[in-house]
Amino acid sequence: MLLSMTGHGEAHLHEGGLSVAVEIRTVNNRYFKLNLRLTEGYAPLESHVESLIRQQIRRGTIQASVQIDREPSPDDYRLNQQVLLGYLKQLESALGTSISRDAGQLAPLLALPGVVHEPIAELEELESQWPKIERVLASALSALDKMRTSEGRSMAEDLAANVRTIVAELAKVEARACTASCLDQCATGVSILVEPDHFFYGRVTVEDVPEIVDALASGGRVERLVLSASDLERG
Repeated sequence: MLLSMTGHGEAHLHEGGLSVAVEIRTVNNRYFKLNLRLTEGYAPLESHVESLIRQQIRRGTIQASVQIDREPSPDDYRLNQQVLLGYLKQLESALGTSISRDAGQLAPLLALPGVVHEPIAELEELESQWPKIERVLASALSALDKMRTSEGRSMAEDLAANVRTIVAELAKVEARACTASCLDQCATGVSILVEPDHFFYGRVTVEDVPEIVDALASGGRVERLVLSASDLERG
């Protein structure tokens, strides 16, 4: 089966608070070259992704994007009280006055670096998500394979059509090729009749051919090979 080296496949999943989007593009390359874009924090799964892609694609340049988004829960975020109090003390020191501890005053401080600990997926959690990611990646690879197969089929049809054309043209060439007698000059060995000037070359050898071709191209003659009137009379 002929496969096109160029292809595209994508797949999506949203299940149980996890969203996965995979897009794969391939172009021709003698070797296997993978350019992978994986959501930040999911680097431990890179080897899993590459292994699955290698099972389906032997060579080519592959652009693969695997984007994963997990809906956070309230328990994912942690308030670092020590950092928040440190900001408050520095502000009070700079202002020379105390700052009210009500929510309205403290809310802007939550955006400062380190105050809120954002969730980072642990390896165990990543591994638990891999079966869903693997399923989406396999679907994208399947779509890619279908496109490459379809384009490969079209390429095979084009090649077959070209072969048929070549065979037909060769048949025409063979039909035009014919054997010849000694042109009634058998006594002078291999002979060539030059038209429309109507003169004969005789005793021609393979070594003479380049010189004869050059003479034909320039409109001249290779005099040493030209048969005389007496040669022609002897036949």
